[in-house]
Amino acid sequence: MPEKLRRIGMNTIIFRMRFSATRVESHPMVEPKLRLVDIPEYYADRFHLHNLEFWSRHFEVHSPGYLSDLKKAIAKARSRLINIQLDDLPFAEGTMRGYFLASRDEAMRQNSIRFVKEWIDAAALVGSSAIRVNTESGDFDLCANSFRELTLYAAQKGVVMLVENHGGISADPQLHVRLIKEVNHPNIRTAPDFGNHKPDIRYEALKMIMPYAYEVEPKALPFNKEFEHTGYDFDRSMRIAVESGFQGIYSVDYWDKDAKRADYEKIADWLIEHVAGYL
Repeated sequence: MPEKLRRIGMNTIIFRMRFSATRVESHPMVEPKLRLVDIPEYYADRFHLHNLEFWSRHFEVHSPGYLSDLKKAIAKARSRLINIQLDDLPFAEGTMRGYFLASRDEAMRQNSIRFVKEWIDAAALVGSSAIRVNTESGDFDLCANSFRELTLYAAQKGVVMLVENHGGISADPQLHVRLIKEVNHPNIRTAPDFGNHKPDIRYEALKMIMPYAYEVEPKALPFNKEFEHTGYDFDRSMRIAVESGFQGIYSVDYWDKDAKRADYEKIADWLIEHVAGYL
C-alpha cells in the first residue's frame, strides 16, 4: 500500500466544509477548521498522502509571504503540490469578476487572461506542478486562442496547463480533445474527472479524454445510507483509466451539491482504498 500511495493525491475540495471560505452556511459546523497551511501535515499524518491538490477558493491571499509559508509547509511534510484547481468567483454575465476565456467581449477575455496569468504566477511561486483552468461556454476559437496564450505563458513558468471536463466547452469530449489538439503544445493536458460528464456519455467520454491525461480526478458522489457509492460505476471508471495506460497521479475528490452532513474522512479512506486496488 505505501508504494501505491505514491500515485494517489487528494484535493482540498473534499474537506470544503471545514474551510471558512467554502463552508455552506446551512451545513452543520465541522470542526476543527482547516487552512491550506494545515493540509500538508494533515494529509501526510492522517492519510499518508504526499500529493496535494489545492482549490483556488482556499487560498487566503496571493502575497509572496503567504505563498512562501505554504511552500515551506509542503516541504516540511515532504509533500508536493501537484495542481491548483482554479475556479475563484463564479462568472456572471455583464461583470468583470471571475474569468471567462471564451468570451466574445474582448475586454472580458483580456481581463480573464490577465487574471489567469496572475494565478499561474502564484502557482509557480508556491511550487505547483500544474494549474486547472476552466473553459466555460462561449466561442470555441476564442477559447482556443486564450488557452494557446496561457499555455505558452505557463510553460515559461514551469507550470502545466490542465483542462478538466468541468462544464462549458470542456463538457463535450469532442471539443475537449479538439481544444488540446488545436492548442498543439506539450504543456496542455486533460484532467479527467470521473464524476463530471453527463450519465449518458460518462464512460465513452472518459475513454476519449484519457489519452491526453496529466492527472486523473476520481471524484466520489454522495453515498447512500449503507455507504454504497451509487452515483456512477466507480470501478468501471477506474478500469477505463488503467486500461488507457495512464501512469500518473490519481487525485481523489468528493462533491455533494446538496452539502449534506457526511463523514469526510471515511469518504477519503474509501476513495484511497478503491483507487489503490487498481494500482
